[in-house]
Amino acid sequence: MFKFGSLVSPEWIGRHYITEIANTPKMKLRDMIADIKQRLRCVVSIGQVRRAKKWATELIEGKLTEHYARGLVEAVKDILPNVEHRQCARHVYANFKKAYTGLEFKKLFWAASMSCVESYFMRHMETIKKLSPSAYDYLMSRQPKTWCRAYFDRGYACEAVEN
Repeated sequence: MFKFGSLVSPEWIGRHYITEIANTPKMKLRDMIADIKQRLRCVVSIGQVRRAKKWATELIEGKLTEHYARGLVEAVKDILPNVEHRQCARHVYANFKKAYTGLEFKKLFWAASMSCVESYFMRHMETIKKLSPSAYDYLMSRQPKTWCRAYFDRGYACEAVEN
């Protein structure tokens, strides 16, 4: 047996056990210690194993959340290609205001999202661009066709930009 001390980090242990932790998330720490001792021939503390399990679990959960969030939108587009996909403007604004605060941004965002004509939308967006080019870039990256009324298909009973 080897005592590597600080050379064996929780991330190192987590990388070696990420599959096992994903398959059996309720794996006991003492069982992991015994397995590490047998398989990797090194002595680790219960604290190192606890931190390794936490690190691996956070990595797994983060990747799954990212995968499913991106996958759901793409799956809906594949299954229903001719259906209009909309985003709730309130949710787009909630994320926007984390970085760009102020009453001016709020008024301009809502004026842009409620615009019925594309030229009005672009006028509001140009005002935002003058205030902050990065705010303009952020909103344009959020696909305005999914949250601005000017781009919604005509003929539907609901023209709401928020759910």
